[in-house]
Amino acid sequence: MLNSLHVAQSGLTASRTAVEGVMNNISNEHTPGYKKRIVEFSESAHIDGSVTGRGIQVEGVKRITNEYLYDNLIKEESKESYYMELSARLSDVESLFFETTESGFSNDLNRYFQAMENLRSDPNNEIYKNNLKNQANIIVEDLKNLYQGIENIQTVTKSTIKDDVDIINGILADIGTINEKIGQQIVPPNDLLDSRDALEKKLAEYVDITIDRTDDYELRIGGVIAVRYNTNIHNVSVVEDSIAQKDKINKSDFNAFTTFATGDSVTYRQNNSSEFTISYGDTINAVVVDTPEELMDALAYQINHTTIMSAGVTATVTGTSSAVLELESTIKGEAGTFESVFIFNDSSASNTSFIAKDVASSVTAKDDAHIEIFDASIALSSGKLKAGIENLSTESGKNKFSDYKTKLDQFVQTFVDMHDSFVTQGDGTYLYGEKAADLDSAGTKTTIGLFSGATVNTFVFNESAVVSLDQDKLDYLSKIQWKEDLAFDGSVQDGTAGDATSLSKFFQSTIVTISSDKENIDYLKDTQSAITNALEGSYDKLVKVDKDEEMINLIQFQSAYEANAKIITVVDEMLATMLGMIR
Repeated sequence: MLNSLHVAQSGLTASRTAVEGVMNNISNEHTPGYKKRIVEFSESAHIDGSVTGRGIQVEGVKRITNEYLYDNLIKEESKESYYMELSARLSDVESLFFETTESGFSNDLNRYFQAMENLRSDPNNEIYKNNLKNQANIIVEDLKNLYQGIENIQTVTKSTIKDDVDIINGILADIGTINEKIGQQIVPPNDLLDSRDALEKKLAEYVDITIDRTDDYELRIGGVIAVRYNTNIHNVSVVEDSIAQKDKINKSDFNAFTTFATGDSVTYRQNNSSEFTISYGDTINAVVVDTPEELMDALAYQINHTTIMSAGVTATVTGTSSAVLELESTIKGEAGTFESVFIFNDSSASNTSFIAKDVASSVTAKDDAHIEIFDASIALSSGKLKAGIENLSTESGKNKFSDYKTKLDQFVQTFVDMHDSFVTQGDGTYLYGEKAADLDSAGTKTTIGLFSGATVNTFVFNESAVVSLDQDKLDYLSKIQWKEDLAFDGSVQDGTAGDATSLSKFFQSTIVTISSDKENIDYLKDTQSAITNALEGSYDKLVKVDKDEEMINLIQFQSAYEANAKIITVVDEMLATMLGMIR
């Protein structure tokens, strides 16, 4: 009889605990990160085989989860976060290049060439001259605004990355605090485990993580340990490293002259705006230039003592027998990019040629940004932070911002070259651009100098040159807009470039590239969102509270509670009757 009472009491306790568990689930239905709980039961141990049973006991309260599904979910969410961030940044760039039928750079470029045509029809008309000046200034302003707009987006991205890293370090610290509390308990509390899961999920939005929950807890970011054991926390840091452009010209290249003698000269031009010429026999820094070695020293001296050049470049000559002329930007990173052109005029061979830098030993301007843990560089594979980092690093291979700025620089380089000078050949045709004119010695070279600069940052409209625009120059300039064989790789405009096109089409192709990049990323984002949503739906179905299901459980456990209570009442009455009979 007493055993029956014990069995009923254990059932009553178990049912009450189960009801409390259901009530807790219903109460936390909308609590962020909460995973539904189930009460685990087991039959009480028997004393011997003759006993029908000793009731039920509560083993504990378990939260419903699936680590495999959960780990895959946060992995896919991290990928989705990467595409969402990249899409947002590309959307910002796309808005910069947005054009209508009346506004935008393409329309301003057309208006500029129309102003050129108007002046060509009447070269002395002051109204037409002023209109050309206005349109030319608009061209410069438009390109600078586009370029600056991209740089502003980069600045915002850089600031966002620093804020995100602070958030990441805060999350890591919170995980460490929770781990410390969990370590103080024999059985990890479910609420702490839920809180840690929520932090891991939040962290995965920023970076890709892997978690090892066997034995001692370990969390890795990009394969590098960030949290280990209970309190071993490694903070994440942002590292920025910019490398200055360095062009190297070997002494052997200065032996391009048949013999360095009277009449020979070298012209150095920087950023298509400033230049000087050193001829055989010139005295530079109290030294008569009559050998290739002295020519290299003289070039370095003149560069360093020409104010506008030395502000951007420092020149040095190293070595003797294998001397090298080094030109290093005074500004690190892409912001310090410069263009140097050496033009050799060999009088004995009646030949003019360019000398190229030694590509193998020269250094390209670079901007690098990455994150580290304990000086260990982290290679991210997903997450919001990856989208920002790869668009700040020149060498990432996925830097869209750098690609778009390069396109604008290429446009300016060709645009300036075409407006600088030309050569009229014997048959009346033209050699287009300054570089083509530099290499020609047979035709008549005409200098215009309407624009200068080799990049958007150095792009300048020379308003004073408008005064000297005569009919011949205007006839030449009017043909630029119609040329379909322009090179945009900095080479001579000889019509042989494989991807040659016109100025307007090149800019339009840039807009198309930006729109295409945005469209491709949006497609990947939508595809990834579908994958993530499918996984999330499966996971939520497993771990989220289902009120209908809980109400059914509540009815079942309440019924069990009532049944056990009735049994206790019956047994109690039976015991009371028996005790009364004894009395």
